[in-house]
Amino acid sequence: MTTKKDNLIVFDWNGTLLADTTACIHATNTLLKKFDVPPVTRKQYQKHFAMPLDKLYHALGIDPDILTAREHEIHPLWHATYDATPVRLRRGAKTMLQAVQKTSCKSIILSNYVIDSIERQAMRFGIREHFDDIIAFHRNDATFRRRAKGDRLKDYLQASPAQIGIIIGDTEEEIDIGRELGLVTVAITDGTCSTSRLRAMKPDFMVHALSHVPPIAQRVFRGGKRKS
Repeated sequence: MTTKKDNLIVFDWNGTLLADTTACIHATNTLLKKFDVPPVTRKQYQKHFAMPLDKLYHALGIDPDILTAREHEIHPLWHATYDATPVRLRRGAKTMLQAVQKTSCKSIILSNYVIDSIERQAMRFGIREHFDDIIAFHRNDATFRRRAKGDRLKDYLQASPAQIGIIIGDTEEEIDIGRELGLVTVAITDGTCSTSRLRAMKPDFMVHALSHVPPIAQRVFRGGKRKS
């Protein structure tokens, strides 16, 4: 019999459960202004977003040499601007998490954001109880020049194996991670990456609202086999 410990749903945080893309763009444009670079639209941001973040800033027009020389200015400014901007949960997030909790799975957050901030946000929105673990970073500059999100999830799965796993995110990164680790991939639109970029990645499922997640989880977990 499948138990709660056998199945796992991995949720990205920013842009997936948290509707904060506008806040991220505002913080990025504040940064671009400091470097005398024109601001970007939502469409441009979704087109160029990349991890690690130095790739994004290069793509948006900050000279790589200047970026290196003034790197110490980037993270405090971005986070101060972001933290001062109101954010909310994606529509239906609470209802979705309540429904998922009724399935045979545990849920975790996997994020490039800072763990203390995620903890505070999850508590403020009243959803912290829905997550068994939060995998994130302790420093706000941790993902500036490297991608370590997948490595952290790999370590987690080695310590806490899942019979069946699903990963849900709004960027290409979650799809890449899911494929590498043998998880079922679910891409959600209207977040950090454009719909066309997500579609080109050919995830196992592509959704436009969190309300589609519980039926997918039930379908995948009922199948009883981990994606190969």
